[in-house]
Amino acid sequence: MPHAIWILWRLWKSRNTLLFQAKQIPWRTTMKLAENDAKEWLDIHQHHFWTRPKNSWIKCNYDGSYVKEVRKNRAAQSPLKSGVQVLIMAMQFCWAKGYMKVSFEGDCKNLVSLLNKESLNFGCHYWIRETWEWKKRFENIEFIWMYRENNQAADLLSTSTT
Repeated sequence: MPHAIWILWRLWKSRNTLLFQAKQIPWRTTMKLAENDAKEWLDIHQHHFWTRPKNSWIKCNYDGSYVKEVRKNRAAQSPLKSGVQVLIMAMQFCWAKGYMKVSFEGDCKNLVSLLNKESLNFGCHYWIRETWEWKKRFENIEFIWMYRENNQAADLLSTSTT
């Protein structure tokens, strides 16, 4: 059963949807959404810690904010394209340092899904293919999604470099 605060939140959102969009949300849907919100919140706050990489592996956290900061005066990019570009830079750096077993962790769920071949996005297929080409240069590599709250160190570093 979800926490009361999430039920109240979803009731408020359902009320606003009814008032402003004239759409009624069934109570079962509201309860299911409240349950999902509670699970997501608990998951974020229960896993808000750093974990050690596997033996003989290194961990590399990346964040697309770096590309956004570097290109401030140019056309805005999507978080997905920024994320994949900075991931390629991180892969190049790790490879140049001789790291062959790397766990790359980022907070763009869509990107990790694309890299793990769980979904498709033809708008950035070139960048995904480039990432897969770089992947071949490593002995072993993994792409892991993490909540944004758990990637704050990478975000802080990426925005403080300019």
